[in-house]
Amino acid sequence: HDAHIFFSRPTLAMCPEETASSIALLDATERDRYHRFIFDKDRAHFLSAHVLVRMALSRYLDVPPAEWKFSANKYGRPEIAREIDAPPLRFNLSHTNGLVACIVAYDVDCGIDAEEIRPFPSHHSVARQMFSQEECEWLAAAPADLQYDAFFCYWTLKEAYIKARGMGMSLSTTNFAFSIGNP
Repeated sequence: HDAHIFFSRPTLAMCPEETASSIALLDATERDRYHRFIFDKDRAHFLSAHVLVRMALSRYLDVPPAEWKFSANKYGRPEIAREIDAPPLRFNLSHTNGLVACIVAYDVDCGIDAEEIRPFPSHHSVARQMFSQEECEWLAAAPADLQYDAFFCYWTLKEAYIKARGMGMSLSTTNFAFSIGNP
């Protein structure tokens, strides 16, 4: 039940040949989504994330990156399509400013989240809507200089957990709690 994490840094400065060869790895649906992004940064993150998952999965099986087929569960979580004869590999993607991440595991659901830790003045308000009572109390007790770190630690844990469950935001994030230590 090992899980492996792969990271990539999206680049806006890809030469046209690199961009074209990366786009060629995508399926028609992914290419369509890629071309719908308005901003270069968003296109670069999408392309990097989808190429990363294809390259990562190809490390486990003799399937060329361009030949992976995906489907979605009833909540929209991407999965390897049943038409590919593969052992039960599970994966999940995340991206944030300047980073894409992919987790791959065998026969166990997995989730990953990456966030850029940044000033977020409304973090207590968001916490009251998204965190359990215990987590809100822990966050309030954390030293002021660690508030953003603590908020994003809880946020990424919760996001990764609901992604691993494969149910998206249909799973209430206030009904479960994590403990990350003393404030």
